[in-house]
Amino acid sequence: MELLRDGLQDPHGILSVSTAVSTFSAASWVRPVLPEASQFPPDVMLHVDGCVFALHEEPLLYTTCLAADHQRQEIEDEDSSSCSDEEGGSIDSEMGGRKRRRGSFRALGHKENENRRLGKKRARKVFGAEMADVVMVEKPRGVIHVELLGAAAIAVVPVIEYVYTFKVRLLHESSARQTLKLAEWVGMGDRIRYSCLRVAVRQVTLDSWMELLVASAALTKEDMRRRVCDRLVDFLYELQPVQYQEAMEKIKPVWIQVIDDHDMLVRVVVALINNVRLVGFWRDLLDAMVNWLKLKFESPQVPSLRAMHQHFVTDWEPFVELSRVECFTNTPSANAVPLHVTLYEFGDFVLQACINAAGSSPLLWRVIRRSSPNFFSEDPEVAVDSADLANDPEFWIRGQLIVKYQPANRGGGVVTEETHIEYQHSRHQYCMWKTLVSSTPATYYRRTVCTVSGKLFLWGDPICSLYHQLLQTTLFYSAPINVGSEVADILIVSEMQKLPVETLALVLCSDRLRVPEGEKTLLRCLNKMVFGLDVYHLEADAQLPRPSSGRIDDVTKLYRCVRWCFVPLDDMMQVLTWSSRALKLYEIIVDSLRDPNRSRKRRRPFGWRKFRDAYMTNETNLSEFEIEAGDLHLAPSGAAALTARSPSFR
Repeated sequence: MELLRDGLQDPHGILSVSTAVSTFSAASWVRPVLPEASQFPPDVMLHVDGCVFALHEEPLLYTTCLAADHQRQEIEDEDSSSCSDEEGGSIDSEMGGRKRRRGSFRALGHKENENRRLGKKRARKVFGAEMADVVMVEKPRGVIHVELLGAAAIAVVPVIEYVYTFKVRLLHESSARQTLKLAEWVGMGDRIRYSCLRVAVRQVTLDSWMELLVASAALTKEDMRRRVCDRLVDFLYELQPVQYQEAMEKIKPVWIQVIDDHDMLVRVVVALINNVRLVGFWRDLLDAMVNWLKLKFESPQVPSLRAMHQHFVTDWEPFVELSRVECFTNTPSANAVPLHVTLYEFGDFVLQACINAAGSSPLLWRVIRRSSPNFFSEDPEVAVDSADLANDPEFWIRGQLIVKYQPANRGGGVVTEETHIEYQHSRHQYCMWKTLVSSTPATYYRRTVCTVSGKLFLWGDPICSLYHQLLQTTLFYSAPINVGSEVADILIVSEMQKLPVETLALVLCSDRLRVPEGEKTLLRCLNKMVFGLDVYHLEADAQLPRPSSGRIDDVTKLYRCVRWCFVPLDDMMQVLTWSSRALKLYEIIVDSLRDPNRSRKRRRPFGWRKFRDAYMTNETNLSEFEIEAGDLHLAPSGAAALTARSPSFR
């Protein structure tokens, strides 16, 4: 196949000759009748699947002969015109000689002289007089026999035809994948591969989906990649729940690490997450994302989520807590005007809310630039083209907000709603108003009060958001289903220890974290990671408090992520007994029980019904905790005596 490879390197030069022939117009020129190539002995005999193809060393022989005959016609015309005036020819020759003396080769470098000499040699080879007799020359040659193993003759025919004619014509649509594989192996360009892909995606199945995705990712032209990717993504959105298990078996996410196109990777990962809803598949997808991130950042370990965010954006932090944002107006409903409130500022952008007492949607939100002329207007700012946002970071926003407001039909009563907001920075979503609470036809009460609080993740790039989403969904489901709780805890702790502390903290503080059995499982795994895997098997005379692994700041950062109101009181006392006063765990628990943002329910564990919610009711309140800790002398006032009796401080 080396001869085929050599033939693929020549098309651009020969195509230019063919173009010149087709664009030249001369009334005296007549297309010559050329002998068929089959009359000459072949250079390569290609054996494929029981068939034999006779190939010639020079591709495009017919076009080359046309160019040679055309050039010969031009030479004859020039000879007939030069015979009429020999003197003029001598003058031209003399002037040409003078020009050559002024532009002598001595003034040029040796390398330039060599390039010019080689260029003339190539020109003589393409257009020289000997080309007219190329079909008449008989030179001794030997036939090379090549056998292609594993290829089909129906796939070889379009490839050979493309080499000789630069036209893509498949014998049958079913041969598109085979032709694509052969074209990739030979090393052909985008044209034939894209033509095969465009036909193959029409018959895409779960078996061929990942193969076609990898082939489309290898295309060099962005528009070609996008068109094929669109069709592959559409296929995923057509999957039914009964096909999820089959998709998990046949689609191997490990291959996504070969995708270099950032936007293509984001589209594919989002489609796989949304349309193959199995935890095991998401875990495989997370492993593939880890490999891709290692290649992206050229690091043996994946950087922390915060470091990844700062790689794309340095103007704001990836996580923020809105403690309490209040907005009110005393104007009557008859004179109500829209009130614009800034919920959070990040970089050049603002997360903005609007109270519109007279509108059907009383509370709205959007993302807008601080410098926008429509900052105080209800009209959306329409971005004409994506070029308007070309210099902006591709940030994503994910968050949970709690909104308290007063509708008119409640007589001044306060209504609380929890809203999940999502934003992807693009011309389709920028500056577009979205509802913050459920729409109602009732207008507001005369004195409108609105309070917004919650947590926001403002990722500088979609890759950070997708990686975070996969972690918070699969971290506590790392163990197989059929293993015991002890083995499952060991596997989960192992996965937690692999993550940087900043990444683990961003995952544990999320409202959308899924934990089997709720906060009891989270606290148990966290205790085993900090105090050791055998911490729950301590003997009566064990050392107290237990030494903790890791820096104090890192340990306290992780314990602040626990929703302590959902932890049983006995578990709290047990942790206080193990921990030293340096961790200030008592203060962490008190602050968590007082903070309404840390008393929100997380998402239900997989497989749990609403009537069996792990976060259905609060397990402990602040008063119960303070009384129990005081009785056991675990409060700060009694902790000093307990520490003095500990063997480690004697």
